Amino acid sequence: FQITSVVAEYAEAIDKLYDSLAWSWESTWTEDLHDATVNLVVGIDELMTSLNALMAPMTAMMGGGSSLVDAPRKQLEHQLARALDNHDATAVGQTHTALRDLLNQVGTFQMMGPMLGMMAPGGGNPTDSV
Repeated sequence: FQITSVVAEYAEAIDKLYDSLAWSWESTWTEDLHDATVNLVVGIDELMTSLNALMAPMTAMMGGGSSLVDAPRKQLEHQLARALDNHDATAVGQTHTALRDLLNQVGTFQMMGPMLGMMAPGGGNPTDSV
């Protein structure tokens, strides 16, 4: 029996990427790094889908438009695409900065989660979906 969540899967994807960089990176692209990068792309997509749903009430209150997580998400997706497509070592390094920015955003949203849950229809616990 195993309980998992989108956040746990995202954290595991980050952990695998860092393990690949820390233990096997020798300035060359490896299969482990490729797999970890692809898993991170999937984890980011699932996490962002959940965060966008969580933040829908707040985005609507702010007049619609783009989500607050769009900029860090696009930055990270751009770096990961460069890393996957070109095996670009600079993009691999810049992924670290993009991950840090995205994690800072997620931390901010976690603090606001209870308030967002009260604004959502039904007033459920927002962390249940993330």
